[in-house]
Amino acid sequence: MAARHQSRHQWSITRRLSWRLLLATLAATVFTGVIVAVHYGRDTDDLSQRKLLELAETLSSRGGPDAETDAGAAIAAAPSADIFKDYPQAYRWGVYSARGELLAASDGGPPAAAVDLAWPPPAEWTAPSGAVGWAAGVALGPDDALGSGGAAHLVVEALDDPAGLLLRLVAGEVLVHVVLPLAPFALLVSVLGFSVTRRTLRPVREAARQARSIKPREALSRIDVSDAPAEIEDLVTALNDALDRIHAAAEREREFVLDAAHALRTPLAALKARLEVQDGPQSVQGFAEEIDEVTRLATQLLASAAAERLVVEPGARVDLATLARDIAADMTPLFLAQGVDLEVEAQGAVIVVADRDAIAHALRNLLDNAVKANAGEGAVRIMVAADRRVCVHDQGPGVAPERHGEIVRRFSRRSYGDGRGAGLGLSIVSRIMHAHGGRLEIGKAPGGGAAFSLVFPQAKTT
Repeated sequence: MAARHQSRHQWSITRRLSWRLLLATLAATVFTGVIVAVHYGRDTDDLSQRKLLELAETLSSRGGPDAETDAGAAIAAAPSADIFKDYPQAYRWGVYSARGELLAASDGGPPAAAVDLAWPPPAEWTAPSGAVGWAAGVALGPDDALGSGGAAHLVVEALDDPAGLLLRLVAGEVLVHVVLPLAPFALLVSVLGFSVTRRTLRPVREAARQARSIKPREALSRIDVSDAPAEIEDLVTALNDALDRIHAAAEREREFVLDAAHALRTPLAALKARLEVQDGPQSVQGFAEEIDEVTRLATQLLASAAAERLVVEPGARVDLATLARDIAADMTPLFLAQGVDLEVEAQGAVIVVADRDAIAHALRNLLDNAVKANAGEGAVRIMVAADRRVCVHDQGPGVAPERHGEIVRRFSRRSYGDGRGAGLGLSIVSRIMHAHGGRLEIGKAPGGGAAFSLVFPQAKTT
């Protein structure tokens, strides 16, 4: 439940792609708007005339023949005439009769452009005014409707543009010609993008459903990748490979538990029998031997489990020559007690990437088997070669080639040595070497007997 709750706060491919499509559409809208604004803004003279004429027409609708009051008062009261009050030196208006007589004017005075007009002027006109300004005029109505002395013409002048009339016109053009037409398109892209993304990612959801349906204690079925997109197929394939490895590891663990239970049954049964007999001092000695056997078995079981999970750190370095000498020094008393000589041959340092404790355990297992194979005579030799190989030669009966695969399996008893061990030693050695990317080789020693070699991979060149 906690995992599901956490997943709600994680990002969704569907939502992310939908939002990015929407943002891309909005970015395209903004870019198009900028292009339109630049296009319109190139011809500022035309835009200025157009906006000023629109303002004159707006004001004339308040001061025409239908106005309930006089034209000047109606125009001054219009909401669009506020700029004439706020910026009297930049914007001006004036109402004239048909003969050019000034009837009303803005707070800043009448437009200067009206002085040079030829009366009566056209019904609609625009003309330059001053250095950068413009003027526009519109008729307020026909003469027969206004009378000979009535308001006939409105002149509007803009010497500057502090109110941003030109900017408002460009913004309006962008809104009308860009934003409004593209708004439905952006919404459509967002809806379609969400729908298409969900449909495209349906195989991913199906793969997740298959993964969730896998139950413990059942065979791990592979996830179907036939309908997965190319970008996801590699992930699903990797997951299938991981499932295969998990299944193989689970099988090995199951087999290990079964084999361990079987291996422990025999010494425990012997202990029980001795407890039932209890025949004096010999029974006490038997108890000690049986307990030692169970202890060795438990130790080997732990070592086998550790070898199964061994991970070698890339930075771990071991000198095989030094390690061989150290192990030989530790085990010399045991060899002397058994009447077997132990020799080490190593020429210089041989450095490998390895876990020292694991390799030391593997080498001890080989030496322990070798001293048992020699049966109280001869010599055991450890040789460290420059080709990253550690060989242990004994003078025992050797191992037949057809039994090489058998003796490295777990709990393989009576295949090598005296047959009294747990049958785990060579299996542990093999798995330790496998974890190092190397291998355990079994062969025949030059003077007779068996040869067991720890072969490490060659160093990578840079």
